[in-house]
Parts: sequence; C-alpha cells; structure tokens
Amino acid sequence: MLFFLGSLWYSFRNIWNWALAFLIIETFAIVQIVRGFFGNISAEAYNKIELIQSTIDFRKKQLQAAIESNSDKVEMFERTIKSLENSIEGYVQEAQRIEASGFFIAISGIMLFFIVRIIQAMAANTVLEKRYSEWLSDKTINPGMQIKNFVLSITFSFVIILFSTIHYSFPNYMEIMKDFPTHPDIRLKSIAGVESAFDYAVIKGDRLFDAITFGIRSVLDSLELLFVRTPWIVIISSIVLLTGLSAGPRAAIYSGAFLAYMGFLGFWIKAMTTLALLGTAALLSIVIGIPLGIYCSTRPRFYSFIRPIMDFMQTMPAFVFMIPVIAFFWNREGCGSNYNNDFWWYSCGAFNCSWIKRSSTKHKRSSYSLRCI
Repeated sequence: MLFFLGSLWYSFRNIWNWALAFLIIETFAIVQIVRGFFGNISAEAYNKIELIQSTIDFRKKQLQAAIESNSDKVEMFERTIKSLENSIEGYVQEAQRIEASGFFIAISGIMLFFIVRIIQAMAANTVLEKRYSEWLSDKTINPGMQIKNFVLSITFSFVIILFSTIHYSFPNYMEIMKDFPTHPDIRLKSIAGVESAFDYAVIKGDRLFDAITFGIRSVLDSLELLFVRTPWIVIISSIVLLTGLSAGPRAAIYSGAFLAYMGFLGFWIKAMTTLALLGTAALLSIVIGIPLGIYCSTRPRFYSFIRPIMDFMQTMPAFVFMIPVIAFFWNREGCGSNYNNDFWWYSCGAFNCSWIKRSSTKHKRSSYSLRCI
C-alpha cells in the first residue's frame, strides 16, 4: 500500500517533513516522465527558430529594396541572411537532438520514481516508530489519519504535481503560469498609500518625534562632551583598564594600540564622537530592551505577538532600519543614534527575554538575571 501511495502515506499520518521531501522528488520524476513521452521539450529551440526566421524575412525585404535601389548594402544583407540561415540550421539540429533524448529522459524519470518509492517503503517503519514515540511523550502531536489530513494531502499533492507538470512539460500551454497575475496600478496605488500614511504620521506626530529627538540628542551631547572634552590620557587609561579587567591583558593591549593608532592619524575627535553615538544607542537600547524583555518573559501572549516582529527584524539588513529614521526623523539632529537604536533595542530585548525564559525554571538563575538587570 505504501508503495502505491508514496508521499501521501506520510502526509496522511501528518509526517510532513518526510512527505514534502518525497513529494518534491516524486514531482520531479513525474515531470521527467511526462516531458519525455508527451512534453514539448524542444519548445525553446523552436521559439528561437521562429524569432530568427522573422528576422530573416525582415532582412530579405531589406535586401529586395536594396537591389531595386542599386544600393551598396546588397552584399551586407546577403551575408547577414546567410549567417542567420546557418544559425537556424544549428538550432534545428539542437531541437532534433533534444527530441531524440526524450525517451531517455522519460526512462530516467521512471527509474527515479521507482527508486524513491522503494526508499519510502524501506523508511516507513522507522519513521512511524519514531513518530509514535514522540506521540507517547507528547499527546498534543496530531497523529493524522483524519479526514482533514486526507483532504489536505490529496489537494496539496494534486496542485503541486499537476501545475508543475504542465508548466515544465508544456511551457506555452498556460500563459498565466509564466508570471504572477497582477497589474501595475496595484503597485502604484500601494506606493501612494504608503507615502500618504508616512506623510500623515510625520505631520501628526511632529511633536512626538521632536521630543524623542530632543531626548536622544541630550544624551548624545552629554556623552560627546564627556568623551571629547576629557583628556585623551584619561580615556585611554579607562578603556584599557576596563578591557583588561573584562577580557584580559591581551585585549587591553589591542585596545590601547588601536586607540593610539586613531590618535596618531588625527582621528581622535571623530573616534570619540562615534563612540558617543554608539554609547547613546546602547544606553537607549538597554532602557527599552530590558523592560521589554522582562515583560515578554512574563506575558506569553504578548511575547507570541512580538516575536514574529523581532524575527522579521533580525532577517532584515541593518541599513533597512534607516527607512523609519529617514521617514520620521529626517532633518532632525541625532537621527544616526535613532538608526543604531532601532537595531540595538531589538537585540537587547530578544536576548533578555530568551535568557529570562531559560532561567525561569531555576529560581537562583532567574533571581541572578533579575538582579543584573
């Protein structure tokens, strides 16, 4: 029975990780079989032949006009037509060679289909025993073999196999499969809607963004004053000492050498300004991220709501966070710190929440994390 059902046997039992893997291989095998016996596998070559033939017809008209007008371009058109005809012969040979390989493509698809079915039959008992053991330890696991599993599995497999076979075996049969059906007006209207929403938020929230910018700028100015105005020997000594205490003497030597390098090249003020910028971002991230992490660790529903947002933010490149900064804080001082803060508060909040959740099972570790916060 499993040999005939194939991947459906696994999906009926809700073992989708194996079912999807086998379904992909089975779909590929079926596509090869249909392409080899019935498909138009040389469609691309014949499309190229038709394009070249239309070019030849156009060149022949130009050649006839050149002959009638006694133009000196007659030989050029003749050479061009001859070259195009030679290329057509090459494409015709390629199309014939592809059509001749159709039988072997189908045979390879049949062999792959039987091989994957045999592998599925051999792995079935081991996979099902492992699934049964997981179900015994966790009864919330869906064992499958229900009406919804049958309907979902058959429908999903039918859609995947049918449309994949049609698309790859008969490329020009369904034009809708070539590209997603849409209209340029949808994109333009969406862009206009997003721009209107941003404009409205900027206008209505001007005071709020000014207040945020003022607070960030105050912290930034204070740190910049501290790092830039403080004598360089004090800054270097403090950083080297703290680095040595936290990471060891080797890291302290590297830190001192790097600071000396920046100073000798004349970048001391710029380096301290950058340090103040990053310090502001880190400070604000701690202020926002740690309370958010504590709240998420004690509110599972809120955490389940915010976690997809944080996961999405983690997958985005860092420069993407410049978009809200440019939209809401453009022409305001301190926008660079806002950019760093957007990324840092996510990292701080996510780390803190995961740490507290891991520590919640042990009272001592949980208390320690709370004391550190």
